[in-house]
Amino acid sequence: MWYENEMSLLADWYDLESNIENQIEYLADRFELKMVIVTLGADGAMVFTEDGIYQHPGFEIEVQDTIGSGDSFLAMFLHSVFHKMPILDALTKACAVGAIVASHKGATPSITEKEIEEFLTINHQNYV
Repeated sequence: MWYENEMSLLADWYDLESNIENQIEYLADRFELKMVIVTLGADGAMVFTEDGIYQHPGFEIEVQDTIGSGDSFLAMFLHSVFHKMPILDALTKACAVGAIVASHKGATPSITEKEIEEFLTINHQNYV
C-alpha cells in the first residue's frame, strides 16, 4: 500500500512509533501543518485537521486499473474542501471518485457528478 511506503519511511526518519494516527499527528505538529491526507489504498483514506482525524474505510470495488485514482481522489478532495464541504463529506466523495476511477481501465475516465451521486447512493453513503 502507498502509505506503508511513505509513512514507514517518514516513521524511520523521525523514529516514530507504528501507530499511523500518532505518526500523522507528530508530522502535523513538527511541520506546523493544518492538514495531512494519507491514502490507504483499498482501506480508504485519513485526513488530519486541527479538529481531529477523519477516516473513511474506502469502497469495495472490482479494480480494473489504479493509475489515476490517487490523483482523482486528491483533486476531488481539494475541490470539495475549496467549496466548503465538511471534511468527512469531502473525504467520502474523494474516496468514491478514487474508487470509480480504479473500477475503469485507463487513468482518466470521464466521470459525471450524477455517476458519483449514484455510486454513493448504491454504496449507502450520504454527503451534502
